[in-house]
Amino acid sequence: MIVARGGPWVSDPRRSRRAERARRRPDPAPPRSRSSPRSSSSPPAGCVYELAAGTLASYLLGDSILQFSTVIGTYLFAMGVGSWLSRYFERQLVAHFLRIELLVGLIGGLMPAALFALQSLATPSFRFALYALVLAVGILVGLEIPLVMRILKRHAGGAYAG
Repeated sequence: MIVARGGPWVSDPRRSRRAERARRRPDPAPPRSRSSPRSSSSPPAGCVYELAAGTLASYLLGDSILQFSTVIGTYLFAMGVGSWLSRYFERQLVAHFLRIELLVGLIGGLMPAALFALQSLATPSFRFALYALVLAVGILVGLEIPLVMRILKRHAGGAYAG
C-alpha cells in the first residue's frame, strides 16, 4: 500500500530546513584553469590566412577559381594531417598550444609579404612556396583544435569539452 505524504500545502519541517540551508549556500564557482585556451583566435585567423593566400595566388597567377579551390583543398587537407599528428602530443599541452599559436601568427602573418617578395624574385618557385606555407599554417591549425579539447578535458574536468 502506498501512503501519500501530502501535497505542497503540507509542510515538512525537515524539508524546509534543508531548503533553507541550500538557499544560504553560495553557488560553487566553475573550475578554472590558470591558462584558458578558450580565447583562442587561431582557427578564424587561419581562415583569414587561407583567404589571403588564395587572393594573393589569384592576383599573381590568375584563374581565381583554380587558385582558391587548390588553396582551400590544401588547407583542409593540412588541417586533417595536423589533427592526426596531434595524438603524438601527450605532455605539456598548454606549452605546445602556445607555441603552435605563435607559429600560426608568425607564419601566417609573414606569408603575404614573403610570397610577394618571392614572386618578384622567381616565379617558378612561387607556387611551391605558396602551397608549402598553406600546408604549414593548415597543419598548425589542425594541431591546435584537438589540443584545445584535450586541455579543456584535463583542466576543466570535462565540463566544457563534452
